[in-house]
Amino acid sequence: KQWYQRRVAVFLFSKNIAWLTEVAAFILRTSLYATTFLTCLLAVVRTINLTFPLYIINWTAVKGSILVYNVFIIVLQLVYLLRFIKSITIDIDTLFAVFFNIELFILVTVFIIVVLASVISLETLFVSQRLTASWKRKATVTIVIISAIYCICNITYIVVVGITSYCMITKDYALHMKLVPDEL
Repeated sequence: KQWYQRRVAVFLFSKNIAWLTEVAAFILRTSLYATTFLTCLLAVVRTINLTFPLYIINWTAVKGSILVYNVFIIVLQLVYLLRFIKSITIDIDTLFAVFFNIELFILVTVFIIVVLASVISLETLFVSQRLTASWKRKATVTIVIISAIYCICNITYIVVVGITSYCMITKDYALHMKLVPDEL
């Protein structure tokens, strides 16, 4: 049993653990994409509920948007994993430049939507404070706090993706190495 445990340890922690790093990066990107979308969805639905109190949310549209976003996540992840296929005839740097530009566009757009939805929700809440029930105020404040935490935690990643996107387009890899540490 000790021989087997040592062999597993050597296998997992040898110099060829690129797959382990890629699995961790895959999980990071997937969780980032999921939290990005869900935070945006939560903020937008809450803003619609506060701004238009009589409007009924179309849950079929919400489920459809979740499905479309999941397909989009899968496509982005597959594009990212294409670099392991050796027989690709396209320029991998161009592929990654497109990948990072799409990712940057999505992250910045969602970031702006979340901030605007939170501001609109808070403004609506404070304008109609007497008319809004206590649980609605608490729900809105909770969603704004979640949105703020999302924005604070992901701003660094958005900046890193922006720097990486710029460096991939200009092929300035020295600048990328100076600005983005290997840990990110």
